[in-house]
Amino acid sequence: WNDKQIVKINRFYPSSKTCCECGWINQDLNLSIREWTCENGHVLDRDLNAAKNILKEGLKIISSGTGDYTGGDSNKTLATKHKSVKPEAHLSLANG
Repeated sequence: WNDKQIVKINRFYPSSKTCCECGWINQDLNLSIREWTCENGHVLDRDLNAAKNILKEGLKIISSGTGDYTGGDSNKTLATKHKSVKPEAHLSLANG
């Protein structure tokens, strides 16, 4: 949809534990910690940090050309497998 690509990253990629500024990995980070500081002094919000790292990893996979992703018309195939709207919404779009 809207010419977007979906990229799969490894589900065990440490997106929350890795500092998005310098790459240091906080091995002691647990789910209760929402904000943390890396060893280089970067103060990080857990969710924002993870989002930045996921974006970087996805872009790295796309640029390497070795990742599992879809692009262009392939997204239509993916959208039919994982419907995000009710079937009747598809009918109204097709009819109107």
